[in-house]
Amino acid sequence: MKASPFSRLSTLVAVILPISALASPVITEVTAKQRYPWNDKVDIICTVSGIAERGGKWAFAVSTVNPDSGIVDTVSHVRVLREGMESDDLSISTNGDYRLVWNAAADLGEKATFSNMVVRVNLASDRGKVQLWADGPYWAETNIGADKPWDYGYYFWWGDAVGFRYDYENGGWDASDGSSQDFIFDVDTVPTYGKDSATLQSLGWITADGVLVPEHDAAQMQWGEGWRMPTDSELSALNGNCDWTYTITNGVRGWVVRGRNGFSRASIFLPAAGSAYKNYLHEPSWGHYWSSGLIAESTEYSYAICFNAGFHSMCNSARSDGRSIRPVLGVVEVPGGCSAPFPLDTRTGIRLARTTEPLSYSTLWNDSDGVSIAIDGTEVFAAAAPASGDYAWDVSAAASGLHALTLSDGVETLSAWFSWKPAGAESVFVEGVAIPIAWLEEEAADILAANDGEHAAAAVAMAANCVNEVWQCYVAGLCPTNASERFLATVRFDTNGLPEVRWAPDLNEGGTKRERIYTVEGKTNLVDKDWGPTNEATRFFRVKVEMPQ
Repeated sequence: MKASPFSRLSTLVAVILPISALASPVITEVTAKQRYPWNDKVDIICTVSGIAERGGKWAFAVSTVNPDSGIVDTVSHVRVLREGMESDDLSISTNGDYRLVWNAAADLGEKATFSNMVVRVNLASDRGKVQLWADGPYWAETNIGADKPWDYGYYFWWGDAVGFRYDYENGGWDASDGSSQDFIFDVDTVPTYGKDSATLQSLGWITADGVLVPEHDAAQMQWGEGWRMPTDSELSALNGNCDWTYTITNGVRGWVVRGRNGFSRASIFLPAAGSAYKNYLHEPSWGHYWSSGLIAESTEYSYAICFNAGFHSMCNSARSDGRSIRPVLGVVEVPGGCSAPFPLDTRTGIRLARTTEPLSYSTLWNDSDGVSIAIDGTEVFAAAAPASGDYAWDVSAAASGLHALTLSDGVETLSAWFSWKPAGAESVFVEGVAIPIAWLEEEAADILAANDGEHAAAAVAMAANCVNEVWQCYVAGLCPTNASERFLATVRFDTNGLPEVRWAPDLNEGGTKRERIYTVEGKTNLVDKDWGPTNEATRFFRVKVEMPQ
């Protein structure tokens, strides 16, 4: 008999949090029920409406929330029931009732216990998207109005949500929705030009934070699905956090923008689409891409990123000119204008440090006192605003134990904790368990190589069975590179009706030595709150394996 991973489950709560009331369909009447008898699966039933009105490309996105800790985890083992068959295709294009089948044991493992699991159902964009740095937004693979990464797409004045295409046959600019022809991009035809921030806010163009409201955010209005225009800090981070290579793709000049470190395989192509100026296409060897943020002290300019064959940089761009827009999905904003990715361990809030920890930082122009990075309260780096770039913390010089890394811009401070075991140590520690380095090098060599030889990172990497992390395999006695190995328990009842529980592997060899501590617990009814000692009435069992103290 297999025990449910919801071993202390009292209720399964299902909720939907819409991405944007303006841009997203609605999911209602969500229920989630674990199957009984337990077979690892949870049925999630929901109703989708609003797709016909908004259109777009959508796919189900499911996550779990631990209400005790607030930790949110993405669910990956979900299928959609279509005509009685489970399908890996999570995309949807029509309204109606849907049933999702979630393999909870595959995502949570047999050890998970929750008193009140929350299942969160959402709709995410099914468009191509790329993440280029840790905790950063997802960047679209195409411009608005483009079908391919190398297509130019539409051109927008700042605050325009319709977009224009150039009429190569007759000349001039035609609106993408057919509402106008022969539009002229000029200071007299663009309503956001020549107005200060107070006026733009009073007229409903921008928010109090100086960014375009959703109705004038071209990405939100054109695509919906949670897409939006990038902020100026995100464009600045794109400029500073990535490697840029000028190239020609399908006959189109532009830049390949590639992530670094663990994101080095991810990239986007930004075509040099030129800009719309008056009634013609201007500077086709250049690229100009709008942000959603204006320059507060200017009545003429807003932030953009600009490039040609020789350089790429943030720039002040005239609102009356037509520029390209590359949308983003996801919000990575820190009040005060300072943003930095801190990759944390989702279980404890403490990350196992690598030998060198990279940190990317950026500040909003003219809106910050600079940036400061400190280790255990001692400043190790400082820069005046505006600033963006990378800082590499050499953790190998630090002492063993916990270390606090903080980043501050004078308004907001971010903190992250790192656990470090110096070179030469015999073990790395995960949740208080010493994982021998020799064991990692012998049993998890491939996983270690995939993590650049970093023992701490390999210890918390997913094992080949896609159920356990490598350190858990050490505790359970499994081979982390064997996809078929599991820690399994079986139960049978003897002639007197008493349960006999066995498990494999058993590292204690029938009790002749004490390598691990095994504890058998049970329940009479699966919906009972607590696990406890077994007796003749017990019908559900679980086995815990721990290291001796």
